[in-house]
Amino acid sequence: MNLTLLRDEAQFLALAPEWNELLQESAANNIFLTWEWLSAWLRWFGAEYQPWVVTARQADGRLLGVAPLAVRRRVQSGLLPYRELVFLGSNQAAPDHLDFIARRETADMVAPALAQYVWDNRDQWDVLSLESMMPQGTAVTQLRQYVPARWQQSREIVCPYTPLPSSWNDFRQQLGKNMRYNINRYDRKLAEAGDVCYTQLTDPAELPDALASLRRLHLIARRGEEAAAAFWHSRMTSFQQEIAARFLANGWLRFYRLQIDGRDIGLTYNFYYANKLSYYMTGYDEVWRRYGPGRQIMAYTIRRAIGEGARELDFLRGEEAYKFSWAAQSRLTLHLKIAASSRGRLLMQARRFKAGWQATPAAPSTA
Repeated sequence: MNLTLLRDEAQFLALAPEWNELLQESAANNIFLTWEWLSAWLRWFGAEYQPWVVTARQADGRLLGVAPLAVRRRVQSGLLPYRELVFLGSNQAAPDHLDFIARRETADMVAPALAQYVWDNRDQWDVLSLESMMPQGTAVTQLRQYVPARWQQSREIVCPYTPLPSSWNDFRQQLGKNMRYNINRYDRKLAEAGDVCYTQLTDPAELPDALASLRRLHLIARRGEEAAAAFWHSRMTSFQQEIAARFLANGWLRFYRLQIDGRDIGLTYNFYYANKLSYYMTGYDEVWRRYGPGRQIMAYTIRRAIGEGARELDFLRGEEAYKFSWAAQSRLTLHLKIAASSRGRLLMQARRFKAGWQATPAAPSTA
């Protein structure tokens, strides 16, 4: 087995013919590790990152595994520069379930080798910051063994999900009585208010208008939250346009629209891959709030997913209450930080001190 570090974008892009086949033969197979996602991310956000991709090949050249990483140079508090090793495709785009990729039949050999290589080359990075990993995934289980607990920090993130039965009626029976009643009630209310139409986007020519509508309704629904506004900066908008076009061409995009009299009042932007629907983003028109457009387009989304054989609806990160109203269960992903160098350990100590200082209540005034 040969291990190679690719630090040049052209070297990474040369992996395109092999990438998705390897992914599909791995336990890590999910939409956010596809070639389409990672290469689009590198196109739009790569100026801040340098690829740091470790490949494992057998003697005849067959690709056995990949650690899809990148290095970003950062400065803490304007004083302490450091090198952060992260997953390709992560951070701004908010993916979940990231991991190293290894063929199932050789994973027991390949996964430890990838992790060992990452650790042995820690002179090239100061802090490992891997987000949204499965707690029992390859990367986290292999890497944690190299580092004393005092130089690790981890944070668990809830990712609600719903197993899907074979029929909509079976799924409805899992919902609360009020939810079942309201779905029917608001279907009738919408029908009384105008010409109601549910559609799935299939025409690439409709994408620009649909994404612009999603952006507008997403920001309205989030009431101008800073995080929502930041998500839609210019590069992120361009990234989403490319992802939507690529996923549509591959049959992975599930973009649903609820319209009344030709006007969008509810949208869901989802990805369908490996019999799982990933619920990525939604938006609805506040003017129609009393008609429940968010709930109604969600019900339509689930019906369509069940109809095409999806076995799971993954709500991705976030503990919003509405997700659990759809009979969601909880699982966790992990954000892991590891300090490798003296600079990285100093940074981790500084952050711990700052967090502790911020958490300490001020002493009462004696004036």
